[in-house]
Formats: sequence, structure tokens, C-alpha cells
Amino acid sequence: SSLPVGDWGGADVGGEAWLNTSCCRCFSVVEAGTTEVDLVAGALGAGALGASGAAAASGAAAPQGVSSMAKDKLQRAHELADKLVDALGDNLVSIILFGSAVRGGYGAGHAELNLLLIVKDASTAALRPIESAISDWVKRREPAPLIFPEQGWRASTDVFPIEVEDMREAHELLRGSDPFDGLTTTKEDLRHELEREVRGKLLQLRTEYAVAAPDGKALTRLLIDSIRTFFVLMRAVVRLVARTPERDPGMLVKQACEAASLDATAFDWVVEKISGHTVRALRPYDAVAATYVDELQKLAQFVDQLSVSTTITSAVKADNVDPDPDVSGNS
Repeated sequence: SSLPVGDWGGADVGGEAWLNTSCCRCFSVVEAGTTEVDLVAGALGAGALGASGAAAASGAAAPQGVSSMAKDKLQRAHELADKLVDALGDNLVSIILFGSAVRGGYGAGHAELNLLLIVKDASTAALRPIESAISDWVKRREPAPLIFPEQGWRASTDVFPIEVEDMREAHELLRGSDPFDGLTTTKEDLRHELEREVRGKLLQLRTEYAVAAPDGKALTRLLIDSIRTFFVLMRAVVRLVARTPERDPGMLVKQACEAASLDATAFDWVVEKISGHTVRALRPYDAVAATYVDELQKLAQFVDQLSVSTTITSAVKADNVDPDPDVSGNS
């Protein structure tokens, strides 16, 4: 269910949003057309809030150190949440923020802010009251919220285990109940989705690299747009070896490369770039981009050789962890 070639879903599910919508952009994955947000880790305001906290949330100030653009976007997200609460009434289950803006580790202009909306009834008639609010939100060049019926959300863990766990690890509850309470995923389902998504995104990467190789600027865009998708897949690899993925992009790359025996230096340029550091401009047929693609091909080879049983066994030997096939940690 990977996205067609040429669409990385934006950057996060948004690249981080849903792998199957943009392969690694979680469900809205990710977020094609998403406007990037300058937010720092932990800077998403009020945190877990019930519907009764709407007024306080909409007036909450962002923490110090957050840019004015980030504050504006956060404020608009809370305003949208207020409108959704009013329009949906008892049909509302949960509204959460998720994505790289919550996870942190990205420099200005490289973090994304996404919304997940869960309702009891997701029929077209039941969603009609929020169409105007959603339309206005998208016209501001913000990604449309992912919308799930509650039953469908809870039934999706076998299909979208990568995205579910990614969102569980980095989200802020704006309104309603915790959508991850009692939700579990398995290593077997995670392994199956990971293989499919790695193969699909690698196919896309090869194709786009062949087109972009003669143009340094095009190579730059390709690496920046694709890495957040591969970060999602790297986090899945780390979970399969029974470790907790690091939030910092550089540390995550180190974890995944150690697990898959990759050369972590192949990702130094793009990690520095998205972290807001100054890097040299890429040239046509730049070795930085070629090495990046080659190492990601090795990641696919590593995933091909994995099985749930060997993954759990190796994790037990390495970290003396419980070989529980439940990725989410619930019994």
C-alpha cells in the first residue's frame, strides 16, 4: 500500500504520518503539501487535555524558545480542536498532535505538525459538521487531519503497526480520551509491514535518484524529503530488536545502523541538514547522495533476512530483555 513514485507524503507521516499513504507518513503520510513548522521537543503546550479543557488550551502560551511561527501554528491547532469539539459533540473520541514537531530534534523549517481525529461515527453525514473547519484549515496550507472511526482505529493495529507505535511514542493529546489506551501491536505484524514498506520506498528512492542525480539541488530535495520516511522505518527496525528508538535523529541513525550493520556516516549530511546545521551544497552525482542510497539498499537487505523469532532471540542475547512479541509492551 505504498505511495506512488514521486510522492513522499510530505516529510514525516507526514513522512512520519502514514507509511501507507506516503509510505512513511503515517496514514496521511505524509503529509503531502504540509507546511513545515519550527517547533522544539516538548513545545506543544497544554499536553493531555480533556474536552473540558478546551478554553484553557486555546489560550495556553507556548513555552519559551518557540518561534513566533510555531506559536501561531500551535494556536491555530488548538482553535481547530475547539471547532471540532463544538461541531462533533458526543461523536468526538480523541484529537492528538503527532509528528516530528512533537518528537523534536529538527531544525527550523524541518519539523512537522499533524493531527489525528478519532470519532465514533465517521460516515459522511456524521462528518459534515466539520467540513467547513477542515476546509479552512487546509486552505491555510496545513495538512488535513487523519480521521478514523473508533472501531476502525482499534482494528488497524495489524495493518499499521509501524505508524501506531510511531504516533504512540510522540504525540500530545489535545481533546478526548487516550487513543492508545489498551492498544497493542505485535512484532510479527511489524515485521510484515516493515518489509513491504522498505521495499516500496527503496524502489521509489532508486527511481527518484536516477532522475535527480545530475542536479545537486534535486539531490538535496530528495535526501531531505526521503530521510524522514526512512527514519520511520529505522525506528521500526530498532523496535524489532527490542530497543526503544531514540528521538534525536543522529542517535536514531546510530541505533539503526548498529542493528543492521550499516555505515552511519552515510547519513551525516542529511542529519546535519535537517538539524539546522550548515552543510556544503550537493553537486551533480554527489557521492554523499550515492552513498546514502547504497546504504539504504543494505537496510532493505537486512530486513529481508529478519524473522520475528530471530529478532527476538538476538534482542534477548544483547539486552537480556523479555522476548515478548507485543511491540507496544502490553501483556
